[in-house]
Parts: sequence; structure tokens; C-alpha cells
Amino acid sequence: MWTLQTFLRRLIWVCMAPLLFLALLSVGVNLRQSRAHQASDLEQRASLARQDIDLKLGAQALGLRMLAASRHLQDPGPPQEFYREAQAFHATFGAHVVLADRSRMLMNTRVPLGSALPAMPQIQGRSALAEALATGRVAVGDLFEGPISKTPLLAMAVPLAAVATDGQVLMALFEAAQWEQELRSMPLPEGVWALLLDSTGRPITAPGAIDTQVSPSLFGQRVVLPLSASPWSLVMEADGAAQRALFLEDAGLWLTALPLAAGVAYLAARRAGQRLEAGVQSLALDGPLPKGRGEIAEIARTRERLHQLHRQRDEKEAELRTLLVQLGQAQELERKRIALDLHDDLQQTLASLKMSAAALRRTDQSDQSNESDQQTLRRDLAWSIEQEADQAVQSTRRIIDDLRPQVLDQLGLAAALERLVAREGRETGLQASFVASGEGGAEVEIEPGLAITLYRVAQEALNNVRKHAQAQAVAVQLQQGADGQVVLCVADDGRGLPPPPGAGAGLGLAGMRERMRAVGGTLELRPAEGGGTEVVATVPPHSGLAT
Repeated sequence: MWTLQTFLRRLIWVCMAPLLFLALLSVGVNLRQSRAHQASDLEQRASLARQDIDLKLGAQALGLRMLAASRHLQDPGPPQEFYREAQAFHATFGAHVVLADRSRMLMNTRVPLGSALPAMPQIQGRSALAEALATGRVAVGDLFEGPISKTPLLAMAVPLAAVATDGQVLMALFEAAQWEQELRSMPLPEGVWALLLDSTGRPITAPGAIDTQVSPSLFGQRVVLPLSASPWSLVMEADGAAQRALFLEDAGLWLTALPLAAGVAYLAARRAGQRLEAGVQSLALDGPLPKGRGEIAEIARTRERLHQLHRQRDEKEAELRTLLVQLGQAQELERKRIALDLHDDLQQTLASLKMSAAALRRTDQSDQSNESDQQTLRRDLAWSIEQEADQAVQSTRRIIDDLRPQVLDQLGLAAALERLVAREGRETGLQASFVASGEGGAEVEIEPGLAITLYRVAQEALNNVRKHAQAQAVAVQLQQGADGQVVLCVADDGRGLPPPPGAGAGLGLAGMRERMRAVGGTLELRPAEGGGTEVVATVPPHSGLAT
């Protein structure tokens, strides 16, 4: 039989042996997690940068196609009017316009109209001119040296349908320095670099700290993404200096603190063991004698109870951790969705609005002989601008409503729930209804802190109906009694109650319960009459929020 002091002494020696190993393992795990986080962050930044570059190339391609459709290309004699339109394109997009066939230039906005022009240069890699003639579509080529500017250029070409048999194309020539400026304007953190490569692997922009021939360091990361609108590639790299400094700091802290902590822990545990042994022996004098070799009687009598309490605590902590993780993931997904909405919807609408405004400005600079045609064109452009502005306003309003419905603050919970239910019915095809009633027919008035809680509970309940219930109809009811009690009920005619915890159900229900617990209320799930499920959220009077 062991005394408690002997058991503690041996346990301390056994536990201290792997302590160093665990410390080193912790440093390694921290490094791995840090690298994974850095890689994920770098890939997200590179993906957003690629989308931004593809969007700019798409806008430039659209502008070039609009310029290629100009009726002035068919005018006899020198293309003076078209030359002025090409200069307007240069002012808008920063690219010079070249009219050329397979071997020579016919017009170049870099020099005055009628100037002698050189032959088309030979390009190493993909030629925008050759690819546009071969495919009949807009093409983007690789880096080459301009025969006039003597600077690195990039070409975008579109074939002219009216003269396709002559092999003529309209080209936009961009300075490589223009894309260098685009990359420099990106909000990249310190130690992160971006580089554009053409299809041959030549740098379009200055490489900065990136050497594509050398692999990143142990702490560095690199992402290479091909562009969708061109044969180029985007390279983004983090030098890893911050990660290396963090690793060295953690390692130094562990190596310094571990011996001191181990010594203090041993001395304190030894002293505590002596005192605990004396106290336990005095309490166990009238108790039964311990049985079994090596059994610690003082611990055995309380072990089962402690294990039971520990299990309950672990279950609650595991549920809370899982809920927090899922809430964090849902928040990040919502942020990503809002970012994509801003990028794919509002930003594209504003870009289209900008091009329409530029086209309207060009009509003011063109020949006034066709005043009737220009008035029609300006009227059409004004209508287009109005429609695009309306679309931008609707997109902004939708994004704001997704973040926090303004009607909730302006008109209250009942109006916000009515709009939410109506939108759910439109989007899903459900027969959705909403009823709000106060005592004696009065309007429901609820404190804002409780209103947003009940709104989110209703939103999550409707989301569960949409995803899991397989329902045909859903009814939402909000009631407020004379004593201040508030009851929110969401009832559907779907397939019934969700599976029990652990059978694959999500944590949406747990999240609703936590929201109600935070305002002193309760949440109940029960079968609905005639089938389906009812979610009932109740806030009793005098909760401090239901007034």
C-alpha cells in the first residue's frame, strides 16, 4: 500500500519526464498552425488580387470591343474620327490603340495620325495579334518591347469583323509599368510581395523580393495562380520573417520557463503532498481500510463522484467549443459572402456605370453633324446609367439588410419579421404567413436588445425549415401579453422534429437556445398539430428586456 505522499512523489517524477518533449511538441504544433494560417491568408489575398486583375482586364476588353464596333472604321480616307475615339480610349484605360494587319501598323495613338509607322514586332511567346486572328476573339499576349516606345509592353487584340478577310485587328498596348502600379496599389501587409508573369515565365512587373527560381524559406509561403482573362500568372509570396521571429520567441520562452516551472512545481507539490497526507489521514481514521495493492483509499472514495462531475463539465465545454467554432465559421462565411457581393455585384455595376459615363462623355467630343443620332445615343446612355445606378442602390440596400435590417430599428420587430417571412416565401415558394398581436389588439413594442435576439431566432428557425423540414407552409406568430411576456412561434408542416443530439443535427438549435438564455428566456421544440414542428421562444415578464 502506498501513502499519499509516496504516490504524489512518484507521480511528479513520471509527469516531469515528458514535460520537455511536450514543450518542444507544442512549439512545433504552433509553428505548423502558424504556417497553415499564413498559407490560407496568402491564398485568399492572391485569389482576391487575381479576381481584381481579371476584372480590370475584362473591363478593358469590353472597352476595346466597343471601340472596334465604331462606325468610323468604315469611313473613307484617313480615320480621323476613329483616331479621336482611340485617344479617348487611351485617356480612359491608359492604353495606346493600334490598328494593324498581320505585318504592319496602320494607326498608332502614340504618334500623330499619318506618321510613318514601323512593322509589327516579333513576339517571343503568345502573340495577341496572331491569337485574335486565329480564334476570332479578344486575346491577350506576352511581354514584348515596343518598336516606338522602346519600353516593355503588353497587348490586347480584337479582330475586326468587317475586314476579317484582310486580317486586321484593333490592339490596346499597355505599359508593363501600368501593371506594376496596380500591384503596388494592393493593400498587402509588410513582407508580402506580388509578381505577374507572362506565359513564358518572364516577369511583367518588378519581382521585388520574389525569386521564382528559388524555393521559399522554411518560414516563407508562395502561391501561384493562373489568371482567367489572360495567359499570365500571379505569384504572391510571404518572406516568413514575422513567422521566424515568432517561432524563436516561443522557443526561447519555453526553454527559459520550463526548468524554473518544473522546479517550482516539484517543491510546491511535495509540500502540498505532505499537508494533504496529514489532512486525509486525519479524516480517514474512522473510515474503512483501503483495499488492494497500490490503491489510494482517500482518492478512491471520491473518484466516482469527481468523474461524474468531470464528464458533465467536459460535455458542456465540448458543446460550447463546438458552438463557438461553428459561430466563428459562420461569421467568416458571412464576411466572405458580403465581400463577394460587393466585388461581383456592386463593383461590376459601378465599373459598367463608369464605362457608360465615359461613352456619354465621348459623344460630347465627337462630330456634331449627326446631332439626331447623338441625341438618341445620349438618351440611351442616360437610361443605361439610370438603370445601373438603380441596380447599385438595390445591391447596397440588400447588403445592408443582410447585415442588419434597417426596418428593425425604424419600424420595430413586427415589421422586420413580416418582411423576413415575406422574403422567405418569395425565395422558397413556401406558403409563409405572419401574425403579430399585443394585449387588446395593441401594437407589439419590444426593447431593441430583445428584438434583435428574437429576430435572429426567427431567422435561424426559418433557415432550418428551408434546409431540413421539407415543408409546404410555415407560419410565424409574435405575441405580447399584458404582463410583458413575449412569445415567438415558428410552425411548419414538414417532416417533424430534428434528430436527437449526436445523430447528425447541426448546432443551429443550440445557438437559438443560447440566444434565449442570454435574455432570460427559453426555447422549446414540440410537434405541431397535424404534423411538422413548432419552435417556441418565450421571454417571461420582468426579464429586464421584455419591456
